[in-house]
Amino acid sequence: MIVTLPRTGTVLLALALSIALACIVGRYHYIVDVIAGAALALAIWAAAAAAGL
Repeated sequence: MIVTLPRTGTVLLALALSIALACIVGRYHYIVDVIAGAALALAIWAAAAAAGL
């Protein structure tokens, strides 16, 4: 069963985006690292959704 919490999701998305931006601006990672991390997160989310988790 998937429970959606729109406000929580919005807050967590803003947090994730700010961390990604800070990694680029702070020169801790290249932009390709952030893109790869986002792609990996989407792939894991899709796999979990397909598995019914």
